[in-house]
Amino acid sequence: MRRGLWRRIKRLLGFFEQPPLSPEPPDLDPALVPAGPPRRPLGSDAVALDLPEEAEDVDARGRDVP
Repeated sequence: MRRGLWRRIKRLLGFFEQPPLSPEPPDLDPALVPAGPPRRPLGSDAVALDLPEEAEDVDARGRDVP
């Protein structure tokens, strides 16, 4: 109860900052990132890889499967 009383007195005397009544309105500048799905990359530096060798068909014991 004492803390509440002192807090009220200090608030009346102006020692505590009052919280703003409403938040600031958003600025009207456009966003840096455009809205919507991401764009496709223009070009790619990817290299085509060789196909892997054909896997050998073997059973669990390592024997060839006909």
